[in-house]
Amino acid sequence: MPMLPHDLPETRADAAQRRRLKRELADAVRAGELALHYQPRICLRSLAQLGAEALARWPHRRRGLLSPGAFLPLAEEAGLTAEFGAWALEAACLAAAAWPATLVVSVNVAAAQLAGAQLLHQVAAALERSALPPERLDLEFGEAVLAEVDLDALLTLSAIRDLGVGLAGDKFGHGLA
Repeated sequence: MPMLPHDLPETRADAAQRRRLKRELADAVRAGELALHYQPRICLRSLAQLGAEALARWPHRRRGLLSPGAFLPLAEEAGLTAEFGAWALEAACLAAAAWPATLVVSVNVAAAQLAGAQLLHQVAAALERSALPPERLDLEFGEAVLAEVDLDALLTLSAIRDLGVGLAGDKFGHGLA
């Protein structure tokens, strides 16, 4: 009897490795083992630093420092997007609160975070816990996120904007064919 593709040893090994990585990622999120690195945002005219974009990294004990492309799809599959997003938002606000008062922190937001009003609550809680003024926080949304915005998401974004938080598009044109 011929082997089906899902019966191949490498496919089973890949699936087992994916499940293991999802469990490790869930543990890392809950244990606070992820890290944020900050990419400076510079005014090209004056060369003054305007702020920084928070970029998530996973310092994996065996695989080294993993970029978001290596683990964010796993976070989505494992249903960790909201938990991960809340952690990144709060960690970025806490870090930015210690920066000079002229600098803004930018945090990327995933589509799953816009479901319901949880993003509004996460933003308000992160600002309150960090004491970061809302005008020093920008939320960035990729074009794929904004393409899926419904009325509830628009109301959430409007309420976030009413707090004084900046909203920005990120990487527009990258997903165009």
